Amino acid sequence: NITQISVHRKKKKEIQKEKSFQIFRNRRLILKVSNQKILQKNKLNSNLIFRIRNEINQQFFSQLITDIEVQKS
Repeated sequence: NITQISVHRKKKKEIQKEKSFQIFRNRRLILKVSNQKILQKNKLNSNLIFRIRNEINQQFFSQLITDIEVQKS
């Protein structure tokens, strides 16, 4: 009977250990997916910022060239 209880406890411990491991893996997977989403969003934001900067620079230099040409004439 004591052996039975010991075996039962051992089995219970193993099941608990397996559950803990599953929870750990699930959390890690969720973090991984969420990090990928964040990285993807950051990349999109970076691209957008880059395009906006380029546009502003182009407008600035276009205006500068126009101003210089106006001053020359």
